[in-house]
Amino acid sequence: KLKSETLNREFDLFNAHNNYESIQDFIDTILVSITAGQGLRFNRAFLFLVDEDEQILKGIQAIGPSSGDEAGIIYKEFDSAPRTLNEMIKNYKYKIGSDSVVNSVLKDVQIKLSDGQNILINALRSQKYILINEDYPLIGDPSVFWLRELFRVHECAIIPMLWHGRSIGVIVVDNQVTQSKVTMHDIKGITKYAEVATNA
Repeated sequence: KLKSETLNREFDLFNAHNNYESIQDFIDTILVSITAGQGLRFNRAFLFLVDEDEQILKGIQAIGPSSGDEAGIIYKEFDSAPRTLNEMIKNYKYKIGSDSVVNSVLKDVQIKLSDGQNILINALRSQKYILINEDYPLIGDPSVFWLRELFRVHECAIIPMLWHGRSIGVIVVDNQVTQSKVTMHDIKGITKYAEVATNA
């Protein structure tokens, strides 16, 4: 069974009864759910959304440790942290310094929607996930090199966010700290989760 299905059932994250006061609450919920131990367990997640007015794909928010040392500190704190995913989400904004570096990576990323050579725009247009690793056929492509350098990672997955057939953004996930492989089961899980989250 996909972890995302368990997430949606157990925590009912996007139920209309949940009190999300802003789009920021949704974003926090999505990113914490993707990275929390009680969630999909990716090390890091990066959210990009389409800005229709500016005709760009824009870096919005990220979550995750910037290094193994920082991860160790965060995971040690989690020993006394809230045990449920909902509690993790509520306490996310009170965590200090756990994602400042990964967010600084995103803050200036703006890609023109017309840039068909960019790997993120490629995923956005094709509406299909892209798993970047050593087996990826276009591993030598300049935009793939750019993305791997940007996130300082060898392997990552790009998941398009679709709403009524329209691409509204992408989520990039990786396991930079643990170096765990991103499996097809992982891809299926986050793709299903992204679908539910985007519709909400």
